[in-house]
Amino acid sequence: MIHVAVSHSLATATAAPRASSVPIPADFGVVALEIACGRRPAELDEEDPSKARLVPWVWELYGKRAILEAADQRLNGKFDLEQMERLMVVGLWCAHPDHAHRPSIRQALNVLKFEAPLPSLPPKMPVPSYFPPPDLVAPVSVEGTSSTDGPGA
Repeated sequence: MIHVAVSHSLATATAAPRASSVPIPADFGVVALEIACGRRPAELDEEDPSKARLVPWVWELYGKRAILEAADQRLNGKFDLEQMERLMVVGLWCAHPDHAHRPSIRQALNVLKFEAPLPSLPPKMPVPSYFPPPDLVAPVSVEGTSSTDGPGA
């Protein structure tokens, strides 16, 4: 039932031009995880501070091969295990810190509809790396200017 609503949202999005080849925004992954886990993206949990941030917490459970422990406790285990696993793994895939590793809408939809295998994600959540363009790394020097230079000096 859960994947039906998410699949419908993705199917609607594929109607847009080029939507099937463009990576999904990370927000979709976060929403999928919110639905599956019944939690907000950031939520204080005094008993277990590791649960405070949704994506890292679910990714940690994924790495331990215990992703279903993140399922919404209010469901009392009354859900299709494979659907829930797919929703959570697709959620992580869409929330991947490196946008180049996120799926297209079509890829995510195919996984949710059981038409493609689950993606193999790294067991630990990747840390995004940002590198400045080479021309910004070189030292910058400003010659011939001072606070007293100018029209009134």
